[in-house]
Amino acid sequence: MINIEEDRSIAHRFIVWKGAMTMTAEHWLSGVGDHQFGRQFTAWYQPLGMKTSYHAALNNYLTLAAEKGIFALWGYLALISLPLALAGWRARRTQNVIMLGVLSAQIVYLVSGLFTFSLRFWHVTGLFAMLQLVSLGYLLWALWHEASVRKRCKRLLVYPIFGSTALVCLILAVGLWLLRQQPTRRESVSTHNQHHELQGVVVRPRQNSAKGQILYFHDKGEDVLETAKTVLRPLAEMGYKVVSFDYRAGGMDGLRDAKAVTRWALMKNPTQKISLVGLGVGGRMAILAACDSDISQRIRAVASINAEPEWPFPELSPKDHLDRLQSPLLVLQGDQAITPSVEQARILERVCKAHGKVVQFRLIEGMPQYPDEKWSILLSSIDDFVKPSL
Repeated sequence: MINIEEDRSIAHRFIVWKGAMTMTAEHWLSGVGDHQFGRQFTAWYQPLGMKTSYHAALNNYLTLAAEKGIFALWGYLALISLPLALAGWRARRTQNVIMLGVLSAQIVYLVSGLFTFSLRFWHVTGLFAMLQLVSLGYLLWALWHEASVRKRCKRLLVYPIFGSTALVCLILAVGLWLLRQQPTRRESVSTHNQHHELQGVVVRPRQNSAKGQILYFHDKGEDVLETAKTVLRPLAEMGYKVVSFDYRAGGMDGLRDAKAVTRWALMKNPTQKISLVGLGVGGRMAILAACDSDISQRIRAVASINAEPEWPFPELSPKDHLDRLQSPLLVLQGDQAITPSVEQARILERVCKAHGKVVQFRLIEGMPQYPDEKWSILLSSIDDFVKPSL
């Protein structure tokens, strides 16, 4: 846990466990990837009002299932439970107190794994692995020397295998049920631009049809996962279908990518106009893409947040292209932002009005950096602006 702003330990565990099971159901085959639980949970599964960040699911088994998939979890459970069950039966039968102590220590570790995450702490897992080797050696010795143990083992094998399978199926079933309760659904998408591939997501309301489509351009240095919780999911929960791509924000490469993903979004929905929304560099790209003559007629509205109106290169200067803008423009600005300043943002407003363009300028007080808890104000401004044009 990091960035702890509230601590309801037990309640938070239930929330994180629910997210982990949902993640497992959605990525059941191979998981989300090693060390990726924290980013994925924050982006797509954490409640919007919850601020604490997690690196793992506070549960060894759910973390493994979410990051590696259900087959990895089944293999892990079978691997540790088979020798444990067989050696436990043998030690209990012979009243070997040393082995009973070794097995009890392993059980304590396995039970504690239900409430915490320790798989990456080798001073803990190393001790458990050593005890497992002792149990395995004891079991192999018994199998080699006693025929009765070999006969009994065949019947005992069914219990850990059945238990591992049942637990994995339970996690998957609960995860699928929780997945159906999610307010939004998403799909991964991709498109090509010249020599590289652009990866993105489409997020939409789960229950109702979308009331409009928004293409969101994040700021330079951010990616889709960083904006999912603060922008993509809230907009989708407002009722919009939201498309966002990871692109080369900044110079001409960024502009080409912005136009490429805009064309892709328009091609996927040939009868529906879209609204472009962007923050910082992404806000500048949103304006420039909307000014493109091949695209401009299909753009419903543009919302630009903290976008710089002027740029040293004319191709990247929104101010130099606003005469071609056909859609309404909303300029959003934080009251204490340094770059661009409020005065710079007003340049866009004045240039638009000089060209007879529809423009609104809104100063959002108390939002210099647009922290998570303030995004509702900003998103409401976008929602109010986009709605009339839909």
